Amino acid sequence: MRELAKWAFEGKIKAVVEREDHAEQTIDLGKWQAIVSFSAASGRTVQQNPRPIGKAMIVQLGESEFILIGTLCRFTFRPIGSNAGKAWQYMKVEEGKYENGTFKLLRIRNGDETDWGGPRIGAVPAVLHTTLITR
Repeated sequence: MRELAKWAFEGKIKAVVEREDHAEQTIDLGKWQAIVSFSAASGRTVQQNPRPIGKAMIVQLGESEFILIGTLCRFTFRPIGSNAGKAWQYMKVEEGKYENGTFKLLRIRNGDETDWGGPRIGAVPAVLHTTLITR
């Protein structure tokens, strides 16, 4: 909670909730746009949430470094501005939790979990730390 309060005070948090129409939502993050979609899914299977209860929060720690938090959502990114149209990738997607102000790594998500539209978070809330790069 301490980290959330600090990030909110610094203006680093952006959040969205799933609307009745279940449409994707776009969040501008400087050199990046985050596209958040909402679905109850596992693997490559995508199905609309029965009720609009998905939520997502992005904390921008640096130009290309983010904390992604949510339920029933998927995150993907698009480079914009001077990086528009460039190839990009997730440098690393780490799943973990915060304890006493420090991110504690639980596991690193592999390509199967970050491909096919970006990292997905199911019904159980998750905290992901990710860094993006352009090539």
